[in-house]
Amino acid sequence: MNEQPFFSVFNHPAAQLAFALLTGVVSWFVRGGFEKWPSLFRFFNFFQMQCWRYLGKSEVVFLWCDDLDTKRNWLHSLRRKNIVRGHRKTKYVLLSEPKKILQYPLPVKQVPCIIFLDSDVTKFAMSPKQRDAIEAHIKRYVTNGGVFFSSHDVLYRRVHNQDFCREVGYEINVFIRVQSPIKYQISKTSNLAEIFFSKINIENDFELDDTEICYSNNPIDNFETITRIVLCWSDTNDVGVRVPLFFVKILDKGLFFWINSGDNGPRGQCPSLRVPDEKLVNIVSYIIKDREECLEILGTQQTVPGQHSEPVASE
Repeated sequence: MNEQPFFSVFNHPAAQLAFALLTGVVSWFVRGGFEKWPSLFRFFNFFQMQCWRYLGKSEVVFLWCDDLDTKRNWLHSLRRKNIVRGHRKTKYVLLSEPKKILQYPLPVKQVPCIIFLDSDVTKFAMSPKQRDAIEAHIKRYVTNGGVFFSSHDVLYRRVHNQDFCREVGYEINVFIRVQSPIKYQISKTSNLAEIFFSKINIENDFELDDTEICYSNNPIDNFETITRIVLCWSDTNDVGVRVPLFFVKILDKGLFFWINSGDNGPRGQCPSLRVPDEKLVNIVSYIIKDREECLEILGTQQTVPGQHSEPVASE
Protein backbone atom coordinates (compact mmCIF):
# COMPACT_ATOMS: atom_id res chain seq x y z
CA MET A 1 0.00 0.00 0.00
CA ASN A 2 1.36 3.41 -0.99
CA GLU A 3 1.50 5.82 1.91
CA GLN A 4 0.55 9.41 1.17
CA PRO A 5 2.88 12.16 2.44
CA PHE A 6 1.53 13.86 5.55
CA PHE A 7 1.24 17.27 3.91
CA SER A 8 -0.92 15.85 1.14
CA VAL A 9 -3.92 16.19 3.50
CA PHE A 10 -3.76 19.94 2.90
CA ASN A 11 -4.83 19.30 -0.68
CA HIS A 12 -8.32 18.61 0.64
CA PRO A 13 -10.58 21.72 0.59
CA ALA A 14 -11.88 21.06 4.12
CA ALA A 15 -8.35 20.87 5.51
CA GLN A 16 -7.42 24.09 3.70
CA LEU A 17 -10.43 25.84 5.22
CA ALA A 18 -9.58 24.59 8.72
CA PHE A 19 -5.97 25.72 8.30
CA ALA A 20 -7.11 29.13 7.12
CA LEU A 21 -9.37 29.52 10.16
CA LEU A 22 -6.59 28.43 12.50
CA THR A 23 -4.08 30.87 11.04
CA GLY A 24 -6.73 33.57 11.14
CA VAL A 25 -7.29 33.05 14.87
CA VAL A 26 -3.53 33.07 15.54
CA SER A 27 -3.16 36.24 13.50
CA TRP A 28 -6.08 37.79 15.39
CA PHE A 29 -4.32 37.22 18.73
CA VAL A 30 -0.98 38.49 17.40
CA ARG A 31 -2.72 41.69 16.28
CA GLY A 32 -4.16 42.34 19.74
CA GLY A 33 -6.98 39.83 19.86
CA PHE A 34 -6.90 39.62 23.65
CA GLU A 35 -8.37 43.11 23.74
CA LYS A 36 -11.13 41.96 21.38
CA TRP A 37 -12.42 39.13 23.58
CA PRO A 38 -15.68 41.03 24.26
CA SER A 39 -16.41 41.01 20.53
CA LEU A 40 -15.85 37.26 20.39
CA PHE A 41 -18.11 36.66 23.42
CA ARG A 42 -20.68 38.99 21.87
CA PHE A 43 -20.72 36.80 18.78
CA PHE A 44 -21.57 33.66 20.81
CA ASN A 45 -23.91 35.51 23.18
CA PHE A 46 -25.87 36.74 20.17
CA PHE A 47 -26.90 33.14 19.44
CA GLN A 48 -27.59 32.52 23.12
CA MET A 49 -29.90 35.53 23.23
CA GLN A 50 -31.69 34.36 20.10
CA CYS A 51 -32.35 31.04 21.87
CA TRP A 52 -33.77 32.95 24.85
CA ARG A 53 -35.93 34.98 22.50
CA TYR A 54 -37.32 32.31 20.20
CA LEU A 55 -37.11 29.15 22.32
CA GLY A 56 -37.49 30.60 25.80
CA LYS A 57 -39.82 33.42 24.69
CA SER A 58 -37.84 35.82 26.88
CA GLU A 59 -36.55 39.37 26.79
CA VAL A 60 -33.39 40.28 28.67
CA VAL A 61 -32.73 42.88 31.38
CA PHE A 62 -29.09 43.38 32.41
CA LEU A 63 -28.49 44.22 36.08
CA TRP A 64 -25.27 45.34 37.75
CA CYS A 65 -24.73 46.63 41.28
CA ASP A 66 -21.45 47.15 43.13
CA ASP A 67 -22.81 45.26 46.15
CA LEU A 68 -23.46 41.54 45.67
CA ASP A 69 -26.20 41.17 48.30
CA THR A 70 -28.01 44.23 46.97
CA LYS A 71 -27.82 42.85 43.45
CA ARG A 72 -29.32 39.53 44.54
CA ASN A 73 -32.07 41.31 46.49
CA TRP A 74 -32.94 43.34 43.41
CA LEU A 75 -33.07 40.18 41.34
CA HIS A 76 -35.55 38.58 43.78
CA SER A 77 -37.66 41.76 43.97
CA LEU A 78 -37.91 42.12 40.20
CA ARG A 79 -38.62 38.42 39.68
CA ARG A 80 -41.53 38.65 42.12
CA LYS A 81 -43.11 41.21 39.79
CA ASN A 82 -43.31 38.50 37.12
CA ILE A 83 -42.94 41.08 34.33
CA VAL A 84 -44.31 39.97 30.97
CA ARG A 85 -43.97 42.17 27.88
CA GLY A 86 -46.46 41.08 25.27
CA HIS A 87 -46.16 37.31 25.39
CA ARG A 88 -42.51 37.33 26.44
CA LYS A 89 -41.18 36.71 29.93
CA THR A 90 -38.34 38.74 31.40
CA LYS A 91 -34.97 37.10 31.97
CA TYR A 92 -32.44 38.87 34.21
CA VAL A 93 -28.72 38.61 33.54
CA LEU A 94 -26.60 39.61 36.55
CA LEU A 95 -23.31 41.22 35.57
CA SER A 96 -20.40 40.59 37.94
CA GLU A 97 -18.77 43.81 36.73
CA PRO A 98 -19.75 46.57 34.29
CA LYS A 99 -17.35 45.49 31.54
CA LYS A 100 -19.31 42.22 31.15
CA ILE A 101 -21.93 44.23 29.27
CA LEU A 102 -19.42 44.43 26.41
CA GLN A 103 -19.81 40.68 25.92
CA TYR A 104 -23.46 41.03 24.93
CA PRO A 105 -25.18 42.51 21.91
CA LEU A 106 -27.89 44.97 22.96
CA PRO A 107 -30.75 44.75 20.46
CA VAL A 108 -33.41 47.22 21.56
CA LYS A 109 -36.25 44.86 20.64
CA GLN A 110 -34.96 42.21 23.04
CA VAL A 111 -33.43 44.35 25.82
CA PRO A 112 -36.11 46.55 27.41
CA CYS A 113 -33.77 48.02 30.04
CA ILE A 114 -30.24 48.05 31.48
CA ILE A 115 -29.88 48.74 35.23
CA PHE A 116 -26.62 49.99 36.79
CA LEU A 117 -26.72 50.73 40.54
CA ASP A 118 -23.45 52.35 41.62
CA SER A 119 -23.45 53.26 45.31
CA ASP A 120 -19.81 53.25 46.40
CA VAL A 121 -17.65 55.24 43.94
CA THR A 122 -17.13 52.11 41.83
CA LYS A 123 -15.53 52.78 38.44
CA PHE A 124 -16.92 50.88 35.46
CA ALA A 125 -13.30 49.83 34.75
CA MET A 126 -9.81 50.88 35.78
CA SER A 127 -8.77 51.47 32.18
CA PRO A 128 -10.07 54.74 30.66
CA LYS A 129 -10.19 52.99 27.28
CA GLN A 130 -12.42 50.25 28.67
CA ARG A 131 -14.64 52.76 30.49
CA ASP A 132 -15.10 54.62 27.22
CA ALA A 133 -16.02 51.36 25.47
CA ILE A 134 -18.64 50.52 28.13
CA GLU A 135 -20.19 53.98 27.92
CA ALA A 136 -20.21 53.90 24.12
CA HIS A 137 -21.85 50.45 24.04
CA ILE A 138 -24.64 51.53 26.41
CA LYS A 139 -25.05 54.90 24.74
CA ARG A 140 -25.47 53.23 21.34
CA TYR A 141 -28.21 51.05 22.82
CA VAL A 142 -30.00 54.04 24.38
CA THR A 143 -29.86 56.27 21.32
CA ASN A 144 -31.42 53.44 19.29
CA GLY A 145 -34.45 53.40 21.59
CA GLY A 146 -33.31 51.61 24.76
CA VAL A 147 -33.61 52.63 28.41
CA PHE A 148 -30.75 52.91 30.90
CA PHE A 149 -31.62 53.19 34.60
CA SER A 150 -28.73 54.41 36.76
CA SER A 151 -28.19 55.53 40.33
CA HIS A 152 -26.01 57.69 42.56
CA ASP A 153 -22.33 57.43 41.62
CA VAL A 154 -22.83 56.67 37.92
CA LEU A 155 -22.58 60.45 37.38
CA TYR A 156 -20.05 61.13 40.15
CA ARG A 157 -16.93 63.07 39.17
CA ARG A 158 -14.48 60.53 40.65
CA VAL A 159 -16.05 57.59 38.77
CA HIS A 160 -14.95 59.27 35.52
CA ASN A 161 -17.93 58.42 33.32
CA GLN A 162 -17.15 61.55 31.37
CA ASP A 163 -19.15 60.66 28.28
CA PHE A 164 -22.29 60.00 30.34
CA CYS A 165 -21.85 63.25 32.29
CA ARG A 166 -21.36 65.18 29.06
CA GLU A 167 -24.39 63.61 27.38
CA VAL A 168 -26.62 64.11 30.42
CA GLY A 169 -25.19 67.56 31.16
CA TYR A 170 -24.66 66.88 34.85
CA GLU A 171 -21.68 65.86 36.99
CA ILE A 172 -22.03 65.20 40.72
CA ASN A 173 -19.41 66.63 43.07
CA VAL A 174 -21.20 67.19 46.40
CA PHE A 175 -22.46 64.65 48.96
CA ILE A 176 -24.41 65.34 52.14
CA ARG A 177 -25.30 62.53 54.56
CA VAL A 178 -28.72 62.64 56.18
CA GLN A 179 -30.09 60.71 59.14
CA SER A 180 -33.73 60.47 58.11
CA PRO A 181 -35.45 59.33 54.89
CA ILE A 182 -35.23 61.79 52.01
CA LYS A 183 -38.37 63.40 50.68
CA TYR A 184 -38.82 63.14 46.92
CA GLN A 185 -41.01 66.00 45.73
CA ILE A 186 -42.73 65.28 42.42
CA SER A 187 -41.87 68.04 39.95
CA LYS A 188 -44.63 70.50 39.09
CA THR A 189 -42.75 72.20 36.25
CA SER A 190 -44.84 70.30 33.74
CA ASN A 191 -47.42 67.54 33.92
CA LEU A 192 -44.95 64.93 32.63
CA ALA A 193 -43.77 63.87 36.10
CA GLU A 194 -47.32 63.60 37.39
CA ILE A 195 -48.35 61.50 34.38
CA PHE A 196 -45.31 59.25 34.84
CA PHE A 197 -45.98 58.61 38.55
CA SER A 198 -49.71 58.14 38.00
CA LYS A 199 -48.84 55.04 35.98
CA ILE A 200 -47.18 53.61 39.11
CA ASN A 201 -50.00 54.70 41.42
CA ILE A 202 -47.75 57.24 43.15
CA GLU A 203 -49.83 60.39 43.45
CA ASN A 204 -48.03 62.27 46.22
CA ASP A 205 -44.50 63.11 47.28
CA PHE A 206 -42.73 60.11 48.79
CA GLU A 207 -39.68 59.16 50.86
CA LEU A 208 -36.70 56.90 50.24
CA ASP A 209 -34.11 56.02 52.89
CA ASP A 210 -31.09 56.93 50.75
CA THR A 211 -28.85 58.12 53.64
CA GLU A 212 -27.18 60.63 51.33
CA ILE A 213 -28.03 63.36 48.83
CA CYS A 214 -25.63 63.89 45.97
CA TYR A 215 -25.68 66.76 43.50
CA SER A 216 -23.63 69.29 41.54
CA ASN A 217 -22.69 72.60 43.10
CA ASN A 218 -22.74 74.20 39.66
CA PRO A 219 -25.73 76.48 39.04
CA ILE A 220 -28.86 74.51 38.16
CA ASP A 221 -31.24 77.40 37.54
CA ASN A 222 -31.72 76.17 33.99
CA PHE A 223 -31.41 72.48 34.75
CA GLU A 224 -34.72 71.47 33.22
CA THR A 225 -34.79 71.51 29.43
CA ILE A 226 -37.01 69.92 26.82
CA THR A 227 -34.64 66.93 26.74
CA ARG A 228 -33.81 66.74 30.47
CA ILE A 229 -36.89 66.29 32.64
CA VAL A 230 -36.81 66.39 36.43
CA LEU A 231 -39.22 63.87 37.93
CA CYS A 232 -38.42 64.64 41.59
CA TRP A 233 -36.73 67.49 43.45
CA SER A 234 -35.32 67.50 46.97
CA ASP A 235 -36.96 69.29 49.86
CA THR A 236 -34.88 72.39 50.63
CA ASN A 237 -35.13 71.48 54.32
CA ASP A 238 -32.93 68.42 53.70
CA VAL A 239 -29.81 70.15 52.34
CA GLY A 240 -30.68 73.83 52.23
CA VAL A 241 -30.89 73.87 48.44
CA ARG A 242 -33.29 72.43 45.87
CA VAL A 243 -31.55 69.76 43.78
CA PRO A 244 -32.77 67.09 41.34
CA LEU A 245 -33.17 63.64 42.93
CA PHE A 246 -34.66 61.79 39.97
CA PHE A 247 -34.50 62.85 36.35
CA VAL A 248 -34.47 61.50 32.82
CA LYS A 249 -32.44 62.66 29.84
CA ILE A 250 -33.75 62.01 26.34
CA LEU A 251 -30.94 60.70 24.11
CA ASP A 252 -32.22 60.53 20.54
CA LYS A 253 -34.76 57.65 20.61
CA GLY A 254 -34.07 56.43 24.15
CA LEU A 255 -34.07 57.44 27.82
CA PHE A 256 -31.29 57.78 30.39
CA PHE A 257 -32.67 57.71 33.96
CA TRP A 258 -30.72 58.75 37.05
CA ILE A 259 -31.88 58.54 40.67
CA ASN A 260 -30.17 59.66 43.88
CA SER A 261 -30.48 56.34 45.78
CA GLY A 262 -27.10 55.03 46.90
CA ASP A 263 -24.24 55.31 49.42
CA ASN A 264 -22.24 52.90 51.52
CA GLY A 265 -21.57 54.77 54.73
CA PRO A 266 -21.75 54.43 58.51
CA ARG A 267 -25.19 52.79 58.22
CA GLY A 268 -23.89 50.34 55.66
CA GLN A 269 -25.33 49.91 52.19
CA CYS A 270 -28.08 52.38 51.32
CA PRO A 271 -31.32 50.93 52.87
CA SER A 272 -33.54 51.88 49.91
CA LEU A 273 -31.26 49.80 47.64
CA ARG A 274 -30.07 47.05 50.00
CA VAL A 275 -33.60 45.84 50.70
CA PRO A 276 -35.19 47.41 47.63
CA ASP A 277 -37.88 49.90 48.58
CA GLU A 278 -41.18 48.84 47.04
CA LYS A 279 -41.68 52.28 45.48
CA LEU A 280 -38.30 52.07 43.80
CA VAL A 281 -38.98 48.55 42.56
CA ASN A 282 -42.34 49.68 41.18
CA ILE A 283 -40.67 52.52 39.30
CA VAL A 284 -38.10 50.21 37.69
CA SER A 285 -40.71 47.52 36.98
CA TYR A 286 -42.90 50.04 35.18
CA ILE A 287 -39.97 51.26 33.08
CA ILE A 288 -39.20 47.66 32.07
CA LYS A 289 -42.74 46.49 31.45
CA ASP A 290 -44.04 49.62 29.72
CA ARG A 291 -40.92 50.98 28.09
CA GLU A 292 -42.80 52.08 25.00
CA GLU A 293 -45.33 53.99 27.11
CA CYS A 294 -42.44 55.64 29.01
CA LEU A 295 -40.91 56.72 25.72
CA GLU A 296 -44.25 58.09 24.61
CA ILE A 297 -44.79 60.05 27.84
CA LEU A 298 -41.28 61.34 28.44
CA GLY A 299 -39.80 61.25 24.97
CA THR A 300 -42.24 63.64 23.33
CA GLN A 301 -39.69 66.49 23.65
CA GLN A 302 -42.48 69.04 23.87
CA THR A 303 -41.61 72.44 25.25
CA VAL A 304 -43.19 73.17 28.62
CA PRO A 305 -43.43 76.50 30.44
CA GLY A 306 -40.20 77.65 32.04
CA GLN A 307 -38.00 75.18 30.16
CA HIS A 308 -35.21 75.90 27.73
CA SER A 309 -34.61 74.47 24.29
CA GLU A 310 -31.01 73.39 24.87
CA PRO A 311 -29.46 71.28 27.65
CA VAL A 312 -27.25 73.12 30.10
CA ALA A 313 -24.11 71.13 30.90
CA SER A 314 -22.32 71.53 34.20
CA GLU A 315 -18.83 72.84 33.90
